[in-house]
Amino acid sequence: MLRQERAVARCERITVAVDLREDWPGALAAAGHDPAVPTVWIAEGLLIYLPEDAVELLLARISAQSAAGSRMGLTLGSRGVIERFGADAVPGSAASMWVSEMPDDPVGWLAGHGWEAGSHTLRERAAAYGRPISAPTQREERPGGLISAVRR
Repeated sequence: MLRQERAVARCERITVAVDLREDWPGALAAAGHDPAVPTVWIAEGLLIYLPEDAVELLLARISAQSAAGSRMGLTLGSRGVIERFGADAVPGSAASMWVSEMPDDPVGWLAGHGWEAGSHTLRERAAAYGRPISAPTQREERPGGLISAVRR
């Protein structure tokens, strides 16, 4: 799609393959990451697979590597999603590996780590980008699954 639109990057993207259980901040530094420069972090479809202590450690490390003005996008598992889907999931399916959900107050949780955050539904974000979802949903969406944040 980007080639088709002849999009031109306005930044440099460097990928660093690393196990998050290891010293990934060191691997970032070795690849040239400068924590004094604002950074964009994406944790989409990741946190629900990590135990809560690992989520806290990841966020603390991200926060330590983020200058003011850094941005972060997260997807968090809605409260109750593990009970609804994880326990009844087919063994070996992705849902059977879900272990953590979003905090009761994700905006407050992120504020405690130095981030100013907003919480949105998929429908809200799609509409904001001019891509409204026209299909009806089976259940009412609650804010919280999609989080965008800016480092203070």
